[in-house]
Amino acid sequence: RSERDPCVLGYLLGRCRCDRTAITFSTTRVLSSLRSSKIIMYQIAIVLCLVAASTQDITSGGVSLEECDPEMLGFELITGYVFTAPDDLLDSVPGTLMLTDCLEACQSNDSCHAVNYETGLCVLFASNADTFPGALSKSQFPVFTIYAQKSCLGVKPCERAWCFDRVQGYRLSGYDKKHQTTGARQDCLELCLGEREFTCRSANYNNATGDCELSDMDRLTVAGSGAFDAAAGFDYLENNCVEEP
Repeated sequence: RSERDPCVLGYLLGRCRCDRTAITFSTTRVLSSLRSSKIIMYQIAIVLCLVAASTQDITSGGVSLEECDPEMLGFELITGYVFTAPDDLLDSVPGTLMLTDCLEACQSNDSCHAVNYETGLCVLFASNADTFPGALSKSQFPVFTIYAQKSCLGVKPCERAWCFDRVQGYRLSGYDKKHQTTGARQDCLELCLGEREFTCRSANYNNATGDCELSDMDRLTVAGSGAFDAAAGFDYLENNCVEEP
């Protein structure tokens, strides 16, 4: 019954995008209420959802990282956070003294989706924090730990080592010049990268609504104004591809 299980049964009708969380929730809630004749259909739906979820895991912006044009690959950095996914660990490279060397190692590895970097250590992963958001947590050594995520962008990025710095739970208020609703955080940062009417220095992304606010200001240009402040549910995206004024 679709009203009892909107995700899994809705998937069969092409009305719902499933993920592992929804599958788990639906399974525990609905399976006992189905007649035996419905259980087989339900199990088939679960398999289809798992296949769909697995496909989503290895894609970025609709294109798999393995198939992405190298010129369209870009990184976003989160300072002070660490990603934990031991089953998806690809390689651990001690003696990596520069962040740029760590990012280059990931960029040249088609299976690499993200890295943790601490001074002298680069760890490559085959998954990322968008796939497993619960695996990203604050580091005990925030000044020395950086998480970087690789994406296949729809707008050609600059040639710098990374495109954006992301600050979770923060927002630059009062300086937005353009507003648009998007389907994902990557869409928002691509809007900033591709903006031509003004120099987009930063963007605020509302994870709940998809609202994307573009600005010609950033943390540096408004330093001391109090405009950069904590905001639950927001991601502050700072464009590293522009020159500071």
